[in-house]
Amino acid sequence: MMTIMSFDEMNRLGIERRSMEFEQYFGEMDITPKQRDRRISLAEDLEEEFLDFFAWFITMDGLVDEEKMRKNLRQRIRDSLPDDVRKTDNTDDMVTAIADSIADTTRNRRSDPFTLSEDRAKENAEDVSNTFWNDYDYDEAVRQRKKFKVWHTIMDGRERPAHGAADGQMVDIFDPFVVGDELMQYPKDTSLGASLPNILNCRCSLEYIG
Repeated sequence: MMTIMSFDEMNRLGIERRSMEFEQYFGEMDITPKQRDRRISLAEDLEEEFLDFFAWFITMDGLVDEEKMRKNLRQRIRDSLPDDVRKTDNTDDMVTAIADSIADTTRNRRSDPFTLSEDRAKENAEDVSNTFWNDYDYDEAVRQRKKFKVWHTIMDGRERPAHGAADGQMVDIFDPFVVGDELMQYPKDTSLGASLPNILNCRCSLEYIG
């Protein structure tokens, strides 16, 4: 019978851990303590929801239709979001896109040990929390009539070359950044067509000025 694979079990199989502890993941970003703490709080809630979702999938023995899986996870993510995040214009579309992607991967790659693991639950949680709060921070900066925004990249050797090149780029608050050959309003933004390789596990952040 399938179970949720723990970090120790994955270590014994020689599977490299992909997630970080939340304090490290968010602590390395160039963000304020308040921004860090609320990202950690949401990530903790999301991690529990993803683990529960994996357990539900295992209990169903994978025999659940695709749309039911998607609706289940959409509701879990939506219920985890703080009130401030729920009020942003993009939230509903983001919940749908994120939940559907995670649910589809769970169904299609269930034979991969990583798919139903604590490691994936944590990695997804930190990634999704950062996505929602980045969107909120941009929305808040617009409401506060900030004039400019600056892209900051963690330059520790793990950054994508395109993100390293974007470090220090400053644009008008309403203009997109050019990251590689794609446009993004903020790190992890997909509204202008940025692809998954450009947003997954991105640890970049913005500084708002003016």
